[in-house]
Amino acid sequence: MRAKGKKFVKPAWKERLDALRVTDLATIFGRPKPVIGMVHCWPLPGAPGYSGYGMKTIIEEAVRDATALAEGGCDGLIVENMWDVPFRAGAHVQPESIAAQMEVADGVIVGSSVKIEGEIANRVDRGRVQRFVQAARG
Repeated sequence: MRAKGKKFVKPAWKERLDALRVTDLATIFGRPKPVIGMVHCWPLPGAPGYSGYGMKTIIEEAVRDATALAEGGCDGLIVENMWDVPFRAGAHVQPESIAAQMEVADGVIVGSSVKIEGEIANRVDRGRVQRFVQAARG
């Protein structure tokens, strides 16, 4: 709790993270109310429900869903691991699950040809994602 009369000073880390926030989706998608589709991945390697059908099958299914969403008019996509239940968090997330999620997202971006102004946007950079995961785990 702040003492009466004292001005709140935002910490430097908060300033830095606030600067990264997207404040207007229209800037990214070129329309005031973009529609974002959700690609639900089959259980990924490392998840209790994974039964060994392979990454090729997972990616093919995700690309099929992403293509249908894009053809249906979605402006953007989110790729998530809906079927990796029970969900794990923090240090309990299996490294193979993280790698598989990255691979599926990369396959969706390339395979469904969801592009911004004719260019594939934001290709998955495995090194960047690995650094993010390491930073998140502390």
